Amino acid sequence: MLMTDHPEPSIITLDVVITEEPYQALGFGQRLVDLACSIGKELGMKEIRLDAMSEELRDWYRDDSGFVEFGEEFDDPELGHMIPMRKSLL
Repeated sequence: MLMTDHPEPSIITLDVVITEEPYQALGFGQRLVDLACSIGKELGMKEIRLDAMSEELRDWYRDDSGFVEFGEEFDDPELGHMIPMRKSLL
């Protein structure tokens, strides 16, 4: 889900990206993230943010999609350990 209700109006948030196991490593997740970034750019946003749900996903977002870590990691009571990440859309 792509959300534009971030407190800073020039930041868009990618809330959830889930690729079911049979479809992992086929490029669907990458296409979804790329589409979210493209939409953010079209809307004039300067940055996209998300929370990676594992170190493995953190590495994927960083290495394959150009996101960087920022802020403090935190524990969500429902989703577990979260790693805040962001990417410039400029």
